Amino acid sequence: MGCSVILYFLLKRHFTKWFAQTGQIEKVRSEVEKMLVDLNHTTAGNIDLIEERLVSLREILQSVDKRITVLKRETEKTEIGSSMYSSIVKKPIEKEPVKREQETYSDIKQNIPKKKVHEEKAGSVLLEKSEIKGRVLELYNSGFSLAVIANQVGTSIGEVELIVSLTENRHQG
Repeated sequence: MGCSVILYFLLKRHFTKWFAQTGQIEKVRSEVEKMLVDLNHTTAGNIDLIEERLVSLREILQSVDKRITVLKRETEKTEIGSSMYSSIVKKPIEKEPVKREQETYSDIKQNIPKKKVHEEKAGSVLLEKSEIKGRVLELYNSGFSLAVIANQVGTSIGEVELIVSLTENRHQG
Protein backbone atom coordinates (compact mmCIF):
# COMPACT_ATOMS: atom_id res chain seq x y z
CA MET A 1 0.00 0.00 0.00
CA GLY A 2 2.71 2.38 0.74
CA CYS A 3 4.15 1.71 -2.61
CA SER A 4 0.88 2.27 -4.37
CA VAL A 5 0.43 5.63 -2.66
CA ILE A 6 3.86 6.73 -3.80
CA LEU A 7 3.15 5.43 -7.27
CA TYR A 8 -0.18 7.26 -7.25
CA PHE A 9 1.49 10.56 -6.39
CA LEU A 10 4.21 10.09 -8.97
CA LEU A 11 1.75 9.28 -11.73
CA LYS A 12 -0.51 12.12 -10.66
CA ARG A 13 2.38 14.55 -10.81
CA HIS A 14 3.56 13.17 -14.13
CA PHE A 15 0.07 13.37 -15.70
CA THR A 16 -0.48 16.84 -14.31
CA LYS A 17 2.74 18.07 -15.89
CA TRP A 18 1.90 16.33 -19.13
CA PHE A 19 -1.62 17.75 -19.29
CA ALA A 20 -0.37 21.18 -18.22
CA GLN A 21 2.17 21.24 -21.04
CA THR A 22 -0.41 20.12 -23.54
CA GLY A 23 -2.69 22.98 -22.44
CA GLN A 24 0.16 25.46 -22.77
CA ILE A 25 1.00 24.20 -26.22
CA GLU A 26 -2.63 24.62 -27.28
CA LYS A 27 -2.67 28.17 -25.95
CA VAL A 28 0.55 29.03 -27.81
CA ARG A 29 -0.76 27.37 -30.96
CA SER A 30 -4.01 29.36 -30.85
CA GLU A 31 -2.10 32.63 -30.24
CA VAL A 32 0.21 31.91 -33.20
CA GLU A 33 -2.80 31.20 -35.42
CA LYS A 34 -4.40 34.51 -34.37
CA MET A 35 -1.15 36.35 -35.13
CA LEU A 36 -0.93 34.72 -38.57
CA VAL A 37 -4.51 35.78 -39.37
CA ASP A 38 -3.73 39.38 -38.32
CA LEU A 39 -0.53 39.38 -40.39
CA ASN A 40 -2.45 38.08 -43.41
CA HIS A 41 -5.04 40.89 -43.09
CA THR A 42 -2.35 43.55 -42.64
CA THR A 43 -0.33 42.21 -45.56
CA ALA A 44 -3.41 42.16 -47.81
CA GLY A 45 -4.15 45.80 -46.89
CA ASN A 46 -0.56 46.82 -47.58
CA ILE A 47 -0.57 45.05 -50.94
CA ASP A 48 -3.76 46.90 -51.90
CA LEU A 49 -2.14 50.24 -50.98
CA ILE A 50 0.98 49.42 -52.98
CA GLU A 51 -1.11 48.46 -56.03
CA GLU A 52 -3.06 51.74 -55.81
CA ARG A 53 0.20 53.69 -55.63
CA LEU A 54 1.56 51.80 -58.64
CA VAL A 55 -1.53 52.69 -60.67
CA SER A 56 -1.14 56.32 -59.62
CA LEU A 57 2.55 56.35 -60.56
CA ARG A 58 1.80 54.82 -63.98
CA GLU A 59 -0.73 57.59 -64.66
CA ILE A 60 1.79 60.23 -63.63
CA LEU A 61 4.44 58.66 -65.87
CA GLN A 62 2.04 58.67 -68.83
CA SER A 63 1.26 62.34 -68.21
CA VAL A 64 4.96 63.18 -68.00
CA ASP A 65 5.66 61.23 -71.20
CA LYS A 66 2.95 63.23 -73.01
CA ARG A 67 4.41 66.50 -71.75
CA ILE A 68 7.90 65.49 -72.82
CA THR A 69 6.57 64.68 -76.30
CA VAL A 70 4.86 68.07 -76.53
CA LEU A 71 8.01 69.80 -75.29
CA LYS A 72 10.09 68.03 -77.94
CA ARG A 73 7.66 69.10 -80.68
CA GLU A 74 7.67 72.71 -79.48
CA THR A 75 11.47 72.69 -79.26
CA GLU A 76 11.69 71.39 -82.82
CA LYS A 77 9.29 74.11 -84.00
CA THR A 78 11.36 76.75 -82.24
CA GLU A 79 14.58 75.41 -83.75
CA ILE A 80 13.02 75.38 -87.22
CA GLY A 81 11.79 78.94 -86.73
CA SER A 82 15.21 80.05 -85.51
CA SER A 83 16.98 78.43 -88.43
CA MET A 84 14.52 80.03 -90.88
CA TYR A 85 15.01 83.41 -89.24
CA SER A 86 18.78 83.10 -89.28
CA SER A 87 18.72 82.04 -92.94
CA ILE A 88 16.58 85.08 -93.76
CA VAL A 89 18.86 87.41 -91.83
CA LYS A 90 21.97 86.02 -93.56
CA LYS A 91 20.64 86.91 -97.04
CA PRO A 92 22.16 90.17 -98.30
CA ILE A 93 19.82 93.07 -98.84
CA GLU A 94 20.02 94.20 -102.44
CA LYS A 95 18.54 97.67 -102.10
CA GLU A 96 18.83 100.21 -99.34
CA PRO A 97 15.50 100.73 -97.63
CA VAL A 98 13.86 103.98 -98.67
CA LYS A 99 13.25 106.43 -95.87
CA ARG A 100 9.55 106.72 -95.14
CA GLU A 101 9.46 110.51 -95.24
CA GLN A 102 11.09 110.65 -98.69
CA GLU A 103 8.77 107.98 -100.01
CA THR A 104 5.74 109.76 -98.64
CA TYR A 105 6.83 113.12 -100.00
CA SER A 106 7.50 111.76 -103.50
CA ASP A 107 4.16 109.95 -103.45
CA ILE A 108 2.48 113.14 -102.37
CA LYS A 109 3.95 115.07 -105.29
CA GLN A 110 2.61 112.48 -107.71
CA ASN A 111 -0.78 111.86 -106.09
CA ILE A 112 -1.88 115.37 -105.06
CA PRO A 113 -4.18 116.87 -107.64
CA LYS A 114 -3.08 120.29 -108.85
CA LYS A 115 -5.23 123.25 -107.77
CA LYS A 116 -5.57 126.55 -109.52
CA VAL A 117 -3.16 129.01 -108.00
CA HIS A 118 -3.24 132.80 -108.10
CA GLU A 119 0.04 134.45 -108.98
CA GLU A 120 1.12 137.73 -107.51
CA LYS A 121 3.12 140.38 -109.29
CA ALA A 122 6.41 139.07 -107.88
CA GLY A 123 5.75 135.67 -109.50
CA SER A 124 5.58 133.59 -106.30
CA VAL A 125 2.86 130.99 -105.78
CA LEU A 126 0.32 131.97 -103.16
CA LEU A 127 -3.08 130.55 -102.22
CA GLU A 128 -5.92 132.62 -100.80
CA LYS A 129 -6.81 132.00 -97.15
CA SER A 130 -10.01 130.11 -97.90
CA GLU A 131 -8.20 127.98 -100.46
CA ILE A 132 -5.39 127.28 -97.94
CA LYS A 133 -7.91 126.17 -95.34
CA GLY A 134 -9.71 123.91 -97.82
CA ARG A 135 -6.47 122.42 -99.13
CA VAL A 136 -5.13 121.80 -95.58
CA LEU A 137 -8.34 120.02 -94.55
CA GLU A 138 -8.41 118.00 -97.75
CA LEU A 139 -4.84 116.77 -97.27
CA TYR A 140 -5.37 116.18 -93.52
CA ASN A 141 -8.49 114.08 -94.17
CA SER A 142 -6.50 112.12 -96.77
CA GLY A 143 -4.11 111.10 -94.01
CA PHE A 144 -1.04 113.21 -94.74
CA SER A 145 1.21 114.44 -91.95
CA LEU A 146 1.18 118.05 -90.80
CA ALA A 147 4.74 118.63 -92.05
CA VAL A 148 3.90 117.38 -95.52
CA ILE A 149 0.72 119.46 -95.62
CA ALA A 150 2.62 122.59 -94.54
CA ASN A 151 5.27 122.01 -97.21
CA GLN A 152 2.69 121.38 -99.93
CA VAL A 153 0.54 124.39 -99.08
CA GLY A 154 3.47 126.70 -98.35
CA THR A 155 2.67 127.57 -94.73
CA SER A 156 4.14 126.71 -91.35
CA ILE A 157 3.32 123.55 -89.39
CA GLY A 158 1.89 125.72 -86.62
CA GLU A 159 -0.58 127.32 -89.02
CA VAL A 160 -1.63 123.89 -90.30
CA GLU A 161 -2.12 122.68 -86.70
CA LEU A 162 -4.20 125.76 -85.94
CA ILE A 163 -6.46 125.24 -88.96
CA VAL A 164 -6.98 121.54 -88.16
CA SER A 165 -7.62 122.10 -84.44
CA LEU A 166 -10.07 124.96 -85.03
CA THR A 167 -11.97 122.90 -87.59
CA GLU A 168 -12.11 119.87 -85.26
CA ASN A 169 -13.29 122.04 -82.36
CA ARG A 170 -16.13 123.44 -84.47
CA HIS A 171 -17.27 119.97 -85.50
CA GLN A 172 -17.12 118.67 -81.91
CA GLY A 173 -18.73 121.69 -80.28
